[in-house]
Amino acid sequence: MIDEIQDKIEISKKLKERAIFEGFAISGIASIPGSSRIKLRTYALERWLSNNYHDEMKWMEAERRKNIELLLKNAKSVLSVGFNYISSKTKNKNNFKVGKFSQGEDYHKVIYKKLKNIGKWINLEIPDCKWKICVDTSPLLEKAWAEESGLGWIGKNSNLINKQHGSWFTLGFMILTEELVPDKPHQS
Repeated sequence: MIDEIQDKIEISKKLKERAIFEGFAISGIASIPGSSRIKLRTYALERWLSNNYHDEMKWMEAERRKNIELLLKNAKSVLSVGFNYISSKTKNKNNFKVGKFSQGEDYHKVIYKKLKNIGKWINLEIPDCKWKICVDTSPLLEKAWAEESGLGWIGKNSNLINKQHGSWFTLGFMILTEELVPDKPHQS
């Protein structure tokens, strides 16, 4: 039993280190189904939808958005990562006509590729673990799961904010069937 716990601690640590190695600025792990804060964020989404604030964006109603376990059968953990989009090319430019996050390569592709590399690593380190990558367009309460993973907090601007990186990053996720050791959710 003690060895099993120690193994989970070690593989969880290695997974987050692998995310940093792949070029993510921050990484954290959350357990599924999550804490009461996930229920609170889900309830807020349901209230928003019931008021029809999403108007014609009917895809926002996807049940999978409210229940992460519908995205991957037997899901037990979420790896949340933040990719810093401020580079040496964009750091000192002040007169942007478009957002800094859209400078350079398509962040969806960049994050997906990095997460796919982590998936290959998982296949070697945890062969029985199934995983699913989610980047921006997946029906997932992204900021809520990032907050749950300890990456930061959701600010008044509705962005996830991290003490070291501010809100200058985009998020990516891997849903996993392996039970890992979660990080503490961010405390406001």
